[in-house]
Amino acid sequence: MTTADASTSARDADATRQMPDWDNFIPPEPDPPDDGLAQEEPHLRLRLVLFAYYHDWPDVLVSGGKGYYFYDRCDIDAKFAPDLTIAFGVDVKRIRARNAYMIWEVGKPPDFAMEIATRSTADIDNGAKRDLYAKLGIGEYWRMDPTGGDLYGDPLIGEYLVDGEYRRYPVHENAERNIVSHSEALNLDFYWDGKKFGIYDSATGERKLDLVETIRAHDALAEKRQVRDAAEAAKRLLREELDLRHNQ
Repeated sequence: MTTADASTSARDADATRQMPDWDNFIPPEPDPPDDGLAQEEPHLRLRLVLFAYYHDWPDVLVSGGKGYYFYDRCDIDAKFAPDLTIAFGVDVKRIRARNAYMIWEVGKPPDFAMEIATRSTADIDNGAKRDLYAKLGIGEYWRMDPTGGDLYGDPLIGEYLVDGEYRRYPVHENAERNIVSHSEALNLDFYWDGKKFGIYDSATGERKLDLVETIRAHDALAEKRQVRDAAEAAKRLLREELDLRHNQ
């Protein structure tokens, strides 16, 4: 074997060694951070609101905390796990069946990524993950800090990609004194009210209710209906009694 043949064989063997068997690969679930309880409440609040908002869009993936995102088909360790992502125009059923988002299969990175701060992940979110998301072409990157800014510097940071670099969306204070910033990708406004995060519909100005608020509103509506029905039943009984007396 010549030196050139040996070199070619070595390169081929190295390429074969590096290429995982993706067809038979069962992706693992990401491990939560050690201090994951710190992000659980805001994560659930925002994820469920967004999941409900896009529920009837069959080609929109809303995912959070489940499944890795792989970006190099030759490197099984080239992966990341955002706290929340949204991807438009994708085969949602296939991605969920795969239990992973493989960028080369889907044909694009997600359009939106969000991280929620914990003390163990804040530096990575502000640094290495931010650089990676920009390199992969994720159009918007949002960071939410439940401490109010102790970990990220600000409670609410939204960025959009321009020529491979992220630029910040402006923030403002609305009439309710909430800190608000607009997402062009979602056409929604995220806000921080000093205690929790929430979402406004940019087109209508309507505040999107989270799961707890939705349940409470449903219960309140049901209670009003019960009061109304009871009042109508009492009126019917009164009319029947008056009619009976009139006919005696």
